[in-house]
Amino acid sequence: MNSSQLVGGKGYNLIEMTNIGMPVPPGFVVTTKAFDKFIELNRLKDRIDQMTENCDVDNTKQLMQVSKDIKNLIIKGE
Repeated sequence: MNSSQLVGGKGYNLIEMTNIGMPVPPGFVVTTKAFDKFIELNRLKDRIDQMTENCDVDNTKQLMQVSKDIKNLIIKGE
């Protein structure tokens, strides 16, 4: 896995910009491996899959609610 796959395109570009001295707001990047491990340890994958499986992506209201529900699952994780 290359660096951009590990941190995503936006994260990778922000890291590169920081490395060459460009002004970048302070922050942090969560790697895909860390995120996947978090989802695994909190047993969230099946719940998230179930929520997204029945979501109509053309229904903006439903999509926003499912997104909010998934975000809340993640925030409540340990």
